[in-house]
Amino acid sequence: MKEKEIDISTNKPKLLTFQMAQNADLIVTMGCNDQGICPGPFFKPTIDWKLEDPKGKPIEKAREIRDDIKQSVKGAINFVSDFEENAKGLTKEKGCDVAVCGHIHQPKLEADYMNSGDFCENSTCLVEDFEGNWKIIFV
Repeated sequence: MKEKEIDISTNKPKLLTFQMAQNADLIVTMGCNDQGICPGPFFKPTIDWKLEDPKGKPIEKAREIRDDIKQSVKGAINFVSDFEENAKGLTKEKGCDVAVCGHIHQPKLEADYMNSGDFCENSTCLVEDFEGNWKIIFV
């Protein structure tokens, strides 16, 4: 990581706690631990990138693993970032006025996109009043 001018010398792995898992929308594992135990699937939807542990590997292999992680993270960020725009595009393509989504991302209310957010995480929901106006309420 020094080659990329990123100092991780003081970073330490964090144990996945129950609270961390509960607060996550998705858990990404990078290969199971050396006992073959992957705790993620017990909590939430999980993606396993099945990466080798770079510890003790030649520098070339460690670089390859590092670059695989970078590309996977970029892909995940792009998926989340593009979700709203893709939902809006699909809505227009199907001849609808508004995309209504839930249980993903943060609560949001716009003319062409509504998202209730994750109720368990944000305690939010979308409601429509008798005049047809939409609101996000926090319960």
